Amino acid sequence: MAPRSRRADDTRPNSAPPLNRDRVSKTVSAKPKRRPGRPFKFPRSDSSQSQSSRSPLSAISALSASPAGAPLIRRRALSRLETVPVEVIEKIFLYSLNPNLPRASPVLAIALSREHIYNLLIILALWNDPMATDPLSPAMVAMLTPLDEYVPLSRNARGKLQDSIFRCRWCTMRRVRDQIPQIVNLTLHRFWINTGLEMDPEQQAALDRFMKREDMTTLSFTATSGVIDRLADGIKLECPGQTYDQSCLALRPGPHEYKLVIEPNVLIFISTKGVGLTLRPAIELQEFPGHLIRGSSTGFSAEDVAFLELLRLCSNHRQWDDRDYPRHSTSTKVDRMALHQGVRNAIRSQNLDALTSLLKIDQFVYDFQVREESEENGLPYTIPSDHFVTVTRVGRSNPRLNMAFFETLVRASAESIPTNSLEVTQWTVDNIHLAEQNPTQYRETNGNFARWLSNFILRLPLFIERKAGFSQTLFRHGELDLSKYEGRRYFEEVLQPRNEQMLYWMAESSFHPEEFWLKSNKVPKPDV
Repeated sequence: MAPRSRRADDTRPNSAPPLNRDRVSKTVSAKPKRRPGRPFKFPRSDSSQSQSSRSPLSAISALSASPAGAPLIRRRALSRLETVPVEVIEKIFLYSLNPNLPRASPVLAIALSREHIYNLLIILALWNDPMATDPLSPAMVAMLTPLDEYVPLSRNARGKLQDSIFRCRWCTMRRVRDQIPQIVNLTLHRFWINTGLEMDPEQQAALDRFMKREDMTTLSFTATSGVIDRLADGIKLECPGQTYDQSCLALRPGPHEYKLVIEPNVLIFISTKGVGLTLRPAIELQEFPGHLIRGSSTGFSAEDVAFLELLRLCSNHRQWDDRDYPRHSTSTKVDRMALHQGVRNAIRSQNLDALTSLLKIDQFVYDFQVREESEENGLPYTIPSDHFVTVTRVGRSNPRLNMAFFETLVRASAESIPTNSLEVTQWTVDNIHLAEQNPTQYRETNGNFARWLSNFILRLPLFIERKAGFSQTLFRHGELDLSKYEGRRYFEEVLQPRNEQMLYWMAESSFHPEEFWLKSNKVPKPDV
């Protein structure tokens, strides 16, 4: 062991006499004293071992040394699974898709925490492949790298995988957004590219540029084929004005012309001479993540709202009513109790975008699932009336924004306004007085709306009593019904002075899915 170093002020016998004080001060200021303590226990060659030569798997399995003076802790031995190459661990995980595998040890977590694993999990969870029994083409195999063997997932298995990955911190809006074009291309291969359709060379070149995400000027394509059953394999066809049966296929036994219409990152629609073959949303979302619709303790960030809108817009279907007007529908479910907790959270945190997005999601579920499954199909969509009371208590320091929150709730469900609430009555009176005191700033916003609201609340019990089902609500999916007396009054007294309209709002969004189709486009990051 190396000898102890002597201190400068050592007064023991046989020690060297002290140096000159000035010289000592200069020496101390030029070179600080060495920290007292024991010298290294191990040779320098052991401690200076190259860190790069140590495997990350073995490094994380070794426990750190104990404090000085205590015995060293024995290093944990790696299991057989932890010692195999990372590529083998990836293959095992992708074959089993067991979310508990990376949680079993830090070694496995590091081995599986890679970008290509994240991307592949998102694709497998959100891609609904009805032709899963068909072999993959070489192009599809390349898109699913590093998955060597494609194992078809049932709807139940996809739902469990979605629930698992949405709970992970790595599953961010940007990662999901970046994989949606890949899912759309996989669907195009299944339903168009690999079906043997013959396309015009110019159309084929345009589709190739689109699928490479280089150009999106052409979004409608045509092709011909003498086989219709290949496209219809496993797909429910729809004939206009009647339910599907085998006669739909027998209508035209000869060559057929097919039409492909794409909304980038939204949906794919394939038809042939009035027969709708398939309409596929970009992703299959089985249920909105509970933590996302509730929000955090601080409310909703801009990325949270963008994530909600991305999932809402990219997972919905498009249907046409009797007026050939496009309407959205969805098969996605949502926990309504958790969602309305998020609504209260959005109101308290004064996030109008989050409030609007949550209300649209809630209407999706109610109108296309709850109403259809309920025995009383005429029951109108409603929201908890306490939301209106919460608005009257929060955000009063900004009257215009406060009025916008109340107006958004009215647009969602005017019939849910509490008619016997003292808070709502006082809020209405306060806004009328505010407009009288400052007509230049608040007359056309708060004042006009509050006057209409005061009359509507008085007539609301009669309005509810006379309504005969869904068609009698004042707003339908955010669109004002001008055939109703209250709707005409709302347009004339509230909207017309502001030169505004309230149309179908399910397609309205600050998030535009088509903007991130082209690779050259750089979508601005939301402020977080």
